[in-house]
Amino acid sequence: MKGLSRISVFNKSDGWGFSDWTGTKCVKKSATTSVCTATMTIAPQWLPGSLPEDVNHTAGIWQVNATDKANDGDYWIADDIAEFKMMRASKLITDASAEPVAKGAHLTVSGKLTGRTGKT
Repeated sequence: MKGLSRISVFNKSDGWGFSDWTGTKCVKKSATTSVCTATMTIAPQWLPGSLPEDVNHTAGIWQVNATDKANDGDYWIADDIAEFKMMRASKLITDASAEPVAKGAHLTVSGKLTGRTGKT
C-alpha cells in the first residue's frame, strides 16, 4: 500500500461527520502490508445543526472510512473499517478549603463532576 488518499468519520446515529484530517503516518510491515494511523480533529460546533449550548449531540458511535492508494496506482475504498465512541462533554469543578495550608497540615478538596451520562 502506498498510503491513504482519503479518510472520513461520521456519527452512525445521525450521519453527521465533518472533521479536519490533520495527518497520517504509514509504516510498511512487509511487501504486502502497511499499517497507517490517521489523526483527525472533530469539533461539535463544526457540525450542521450544532447548538452552542448542547455539544453532546455528537456523542455516540462513530464510523471510520478510508480510501487506500496502491503502489500500482489503483485504490481500495474501505467502509466501516473501525468504530469509536465519542463521549459526552464533562466538566470538573473543584475547591480547596483551609487555605493557606501549612506544610504537613490537612487540606480538604471537594468537587463535582457533571456530564458523561446518557448517550455514549
